[in-house]
Parts: sequence; structure tokens; C-alpha cells
Amino acid sequence: MFIQTARIFAHCMHRELRTYQTQITKLLINNTVLLPIILALSVAYLQARSYFGADARTMSTLIFTGNIIIPLMTTAFSIMFNLFFDLQGPKYITYQMTILSPRLVLLQRLVFGWMLAFILTAPFYPIGKLLLGAELDTAHTHWPAVFGMVLVSTLFCTSYHLLAAIYITNPASINTFWARINGPMLSLGGLFIPLFVMQQFSAVFGRVIYLNPAIYITDGLRQAII
Repeated sequence: MFIQTARIFAHCMHRELRTYQTQITKLLINNTVLLPIILALSVAYLQARSYFGADARTMSTLIFTGNIIIPLMTTAFSIMFNLFFDLQGPKYITYQMTILSPRLVLLQRLVFGWMLAFILTAPFYPIGKLLLGAELDTAHTHWPAVFGMVLVSTLFCTSYHLLAAIYITNPASINTFWARINGPMLSLGGLFIPLFVMQQFSAVFGRVIYLNPAIYITDGLRQAII
């Protein structure tokens, strides 16, 4: 029984890979390649230098490190919300539930989305380092911790968006979900402003911000890199 279930699980994973081929190519170009290039040049280099002067290595590194939350969230959102559209009619997921338990179907979608999101997001810092060179201070970077954090972060982002995809009732609510929940989570999640700066600005705000799960991602990665 276990072997048969494992084979069906593996078949579903292989099917997802083939189905996602077109979307993987788009995500690879847009999120894996273009996003780190744009953020490295516009934010970590130009913006940091214009605000803090030519000697802005530390600030460039602080800002760029937090920018990874953008590809993390957008990649997980793009991948996991395909489940939402699959739930709108008698499609493949309906067939899956006749051969696997609903829990295993969701687990299969989660594992596939998690691994895909990690593969697509992991090159963010290496690409940034390649472009910025010495402008990105990695002298004290613990790379195993960085990639470990990215792995855990992609698990959180895919799990979170899978849960959202299950509970959203109609397509019109997707934009509302992004604007009202994901938007504030990104903006107040250490995207541009590190946690210690928020705490210096306001002790109360510095405590309240811990309710935002994104702050743990960006601050943990900043500690691993700097």
C-alpha cells in the first residue's frame, strides 16, 4: 500500500513538473534573473549611493538583503495560486482525490511548490553578488545559513499562499488579498528598513512589528549575511 501510494505521489510530482514547464520558464526569467538584477542595480547600488554617498557598502548590503522578500512572496504566490484555479471546476485535482487522500494531494502540491520556489529563489544573492561585487559586503556571510534560511522561508511562503488559495472564494478576491495582506506584509516586513531601525524609531512599533512573519525572514537573512 505504501509503495503504491509513493508511486502515485511521484507520478503526480512528475505531472506537475511537465504542466508547469511554461510557467517555470516565465518565473525563471522574471523572478530568478530579472528581479535580482533590477533590485541590485536600482536599489542596492543607485539608491544606496544617492542616499548614503559613495561609501555605502553596509547600507547597500542591508537593503539588498531584505529585497529577497519580493521574489519569495511573488514566486510562492504565482505557484500556489494555480491550486485555486484548479479548485474552480472538475479538473485534475478532482481526479487526484480519487487516488490519493486530500491530505496527500495538498502535501504533494506543497512539496512541489516549495522545492520549485526554493530553486527559483536561491540564486538571488549569488546574482546580486556577481553584479555588485565588493559593493555587497559578504566578508562575514555564512552561506549555509543563508541557503538554509531561504529554504525555510520558501516553505513558509508556499504554505501561507496554499492556505490562502484554499480559503479565497472567488477570483476577484485575489487582488484584494494581495493589496490588503501581502502588500503591507512586504512593506512592513523589512523590505527596505531593517528591524533595528524600526526599533530605534519607536519602541512600541518595534514590538508590534514582530506580528509580521516577513520580518523574521528579512532579519534572519540579514544576520546570516552581515
